[in-house]
Amino acid sequence: MSQPRFGVLTRSLHPPTGDTTLQLEEELALAELADRLGLQEFWWGETHRRGWPVVADPMLMAARAAGITHRIRLGAAMSALTVHHPLSLVDSALQLDHLTRGRFALGLGADVVPAEAATSGYRPTEAELATAEVVGAVELLLRGHPLTMTPSHAPWTLREAAPILAPYDDHLDVRVVALADSAGPELAGHHGFGLLSAAGAVAPTAGGELTRQWQRLAEAAQRSGGAASRDRWSVVVPVHIAATEQEARSQVRAGIARTTGESDVDAVVDAWHASGRAVIGTPAMAAAHLERVVERSGGLGTVVVEVTGWADAADTRASLERLAREVIPQVRGLAAARVAAAATATAPPARRGRRVALPPPTAARGLPAVPAGRREAAAPAVYHDPRVRRHGRHAVDVPAAD
Repeated sequence: MSQPRFGVLTRSLHPPTGDTTLQLEEELALAELADRLGLQEFWWGETHRRGWPVVADPMLMAARAAGITHRIRLGAAMSALTVHHPLSLVDSALQLDHLTRGRFALGLGADVVPAEAATSGYRPTEAELATAEVVGAVELLLRGHPLTMTPSHAPWTLREAAPILAPYDDHLDVRVVALADSAGPELAGHHGFGLLSAAGAVAPTAGGELTRQWQRLAEAAQRSGGAASRDRWSVVVPVHIAATEQEARSQVRAGIARTTGESDVDAVVDAWHASGRAVIGTPAMAAAHLERVVERSGGLGTVVVEVTGWADAADTRASLERLAREVIPQVRGLAAARVAAAATATAPPARRGRRVALPPPTAARGLPAVPAGRREAAAPAVYHDPRVRRHGRHAVDVPAAD
């Protein structure tokens, strides 16, 4: 099983009383930090709900971040597919693919939020069917051939439509995003896309949702005549770490209470730890948890750490720093050799035996001779004459005995 890559997915939640412009800058700074720390992916999600979210169009975030990052893949999880025309979606994604020189990933959200579906005039079931039609149209459009299509549930129509650009590097990185119980694995397998999924429960007694998600994807791919690739499977895990578990819990206490509505936050965190749904604690706890996720998945491409917005900006950045410096090397096994070497390292062995006596030196050219009777105490002669040094002697040398 190959070692996983690591990335970040941010919920982009910020206090509504704060400065929106600065909050968007914080989102970009977080992507820049992830790039500097050597993480491989950074995802923004789309939302059209008012209040704490600040990112309505994650493609704009990826476009802006392309200019301040160098290596990291920038993902836009478009979670409201019912409001997007598939041709416009593909054209924008392919343009970003070129602007980022192949570092862009398009996420197609399979989860339907009832409140957002109602805003678009859909009932949840209708929204799910319309979402599936958008995903199917995106696959056909990416083949580059003119497409005529009239969906049964979505309001758009395609007449000999084709994207204006080809992908930057043979193909566009497309993932179906399934962070809840949706048809995401089936859509990903059927259309040959990757999958960005929630980890689900990874309790010690079972593999939780991880095994079932992969089985659903693989079976859908097989029915469609394709083959599923674990390298294109990304798993999202909420993680927040600090120097101590008590400190980590303190940093997220208010945020968890706000999002869950629970007053006993410690009980909530304890339940998450027991079920394996998240980890809030020390780097050692995070490393052990993520190792279990990787092991029980049977193999995956990327572990995506979810930034939930529970902690403030400074604590969130510190958590990512610890993740990169202390957790990822352990999970990927990069520190094993150094740890083993440090455990077995010993001091250099002490010199044993008597020192060999050297013959007394003679006088160097241009230097006074060593007085008789004191030759045994004389220091090695210093040869200043470059002609002597060119013949193989060092600046400080022991000449031959008389």
